[in-house]
Amino acid sequence: YGVALSLFMGILALWYFAPSEAEVQAQSRRSLAPTLGQKEPHAMTTATKLLISGAMLVCVILTGAVALNSYRLVTPHGVSTYFFAETSRYEWKQVSAYTIDCDSEDGLSITFTMRNGKKHEILQGVNSATQAFRDNYTSVTHFATDIDDKLVELQVPRNVRHLERAVKFYKNYDGLWPYVSHLIGYNELLPEQDETVADTTPETNAVDTEAVTEALDTGASS
Repeated sequence: YGVALSLFMGILALWYFAPSEAEVQAQSRRSLAPTLGQKEPHAMTTATKLLISGAMLVCVILTGAVALNSYRLVTPHGVSTYFFAETSRYEWKQVSAYTIDCDSEDGLSITFTMRNGKKHEILQGVNSATQAFRDNYTSVTHFATDIDDKLVELQVPRNVRHLERAVKFYKNYDGLWPYVSHLIGYNELLPEQDETVADTTPETNAVDTEAVTEALDTGASS
């Protein structure tokens, strides 16, 4: 996108700021004879402008073609990369480790490190989903929880970074928080306050019951 936008801006600058032949002739008539050593202004012909603009437009088309055909496909079976054709394919069992991190501006990211050292991130950047995907998942983050479950079953090491930042970023997003809390293991590390520990200790006498209750309260608060 950045390359295409720069090329378009270059075309606009070429036609709006490059002097035409008529402008140069008018300027020459208004000005005095050029002093010694001063170069006369030269105009860019319309044919030259059209040639340069055409070349830039061709580059824009090529940039779009490369962008549309360079992508990463993530499925329940693994990750594949494409550059006009499939260039690599990895199954989830080929993941050696994965990192879940949270950026203060861009939010959650999940990066998978394959056994050959290649890394693939699935949440950041532009994502496109099929209708079948939308029928089964509410978001890419929802889909990521299924991948996380697969990797947990495969006993792939998970590294969670900036957990507090993720909690602050997503805690108020009801649509995403259940999936984010699952991914970062929030409920495993910090149980919800309304969760209570069932007291299965048989009643003996008033003194023993109070002691057990005090011990449970102390354990819950720690």
